[in-house]
Amino acid sequence: MTLLRVNMIYKALIFSTLFICLISCTNPKGSSSAVKETVTSFDNERVDLYANLNDTVLLSNNIFLVYKHVSIDSFQVKWGKVNNMNYCDTLSVFPGGLPVLAWHNDNAICLTQGCGTDCFFAYILLFKSSEIKKYMYPLAYDTVNNFIACAGDYDSKVFLHVENFLTGEKREIIEDYLPYPHSGHAIESIHFNQNRLFVKWRNSHNKIKEKIFKWVR
Repeated sequence: MTLLRVNMIYKALIFSTLFICLISCTNPKGSSSAVKETVTSFDNERVDLYANLNDTVLLSNNIFLVYKHVSIDSFQVKWGKVNNMNYCDTLSVFPGGLPVLAWHNDNAICLTQGCGTDCFFAYILLFKSSEIKKYMYPLAYDTVNNFIACAGDYDSKVFLHVENFLTGEKREIIEDYLPYPHSGHAIESIHFNQNRLFVKWRNSHNKIKEKIFKWVR
C-alpha cells in the first residue's frame, strides 16, 4: 500500500470521526435538560415537587381549592366558595409530598398529610373564616356534624381528643389503653355515628374493650 493511499484513508477516518461528533453535539439524546428543570432534589431524594402545584385541586358544588407554588419549601393554598368567600395561606412542603384532599362539606375542606415515620396530621380549612386548623393523629371524622377524633399522646394520658372543628368545642376522653407513643396504635376500630363515637381498643392488659362515647353539648 503506497504512502499516499495510507494518508488518504487516515484523513477519511478523521473526517468521519469529526462528522459523528458534530452530529452528536447538535442532536443531544432525549430531553435531559427538561427533566432537570422539573425534578428537584429534596432531602437526598429526587422528587417532582411541583407535580400538583399551580393546580386546581377541587372545584365542586361552588367550592374550590388551589395549590400555588411559592418556594422550594412552601406553597400557597387558596380555598373558598366561588363568588363569595376567598381565603389563602402559606403551608410547608413536606418530603412526603403535598397534602391530599380527604373530604369536604359545606363548612370546610380537609387535607391529610404525612410528616414522617408514624407521623400524620390533618388540616381543616374553614369557610366561615380564613382559619386553618391543624390536628395531629386524626383517626375519625363526622362530616355531617363537624367532629374530628384524634389520638392522644401517652405522656398526657389522654386516650382521645374530640372536637367540633366548626365551633371549637372540645372533649378529652380518658381511658386505659395499651401503652404506645399515641393511642392510635391500641385502637382496633373507630367511627362516628349520629353524634356518637364508637371505639374498640386494647387496654393496658391487652384485653379488647368497646365503648360508645356520646357527645354532650
